[in-house]
Amino acid sequence: MELVSLDIERFGRVGRAQIAFKPGLNVLHGANEVGKSSIARAIRFALLLPSSSSAAEPWIPWSGGGESTVTLVFRNGADYYRVKKVFGTNTASLERSSDGTGWASLARSREVEARL
Repeated sequence: MELVSLDIERFGRVGRAQIAFKPGLNVLHGANEVGKSSIARAIRFALLLPSSSSAAEPWIPWSGGGESTVTLVFRNGADYYRVKKVFGTNTASLERSSDGTGWASLARSREVEARL
């Protein structure tokens, strides 16, 4: 599996971030408390945690202003996959693409965890 891109909105210390991963090793660096751990946790949660899990609660901002959303695109073999989760809700989707542009739905809501 190869990470392609990550889009985060209101997750932990991150208000908004869009990251395009390069082939090979990618390194996150920066000062303390800028959101490096939030980015790493967002990737983990997108792949492993149901969007409705209470384990995500500490990472959902209390200040309001929208939902905590993580969208991760990764490649496995020749196919691309996009998983999107809105934490604190039952909203999740998993899509597949052969070229990374045209997406077909594979699963919604609770079915996403079984497919991942």
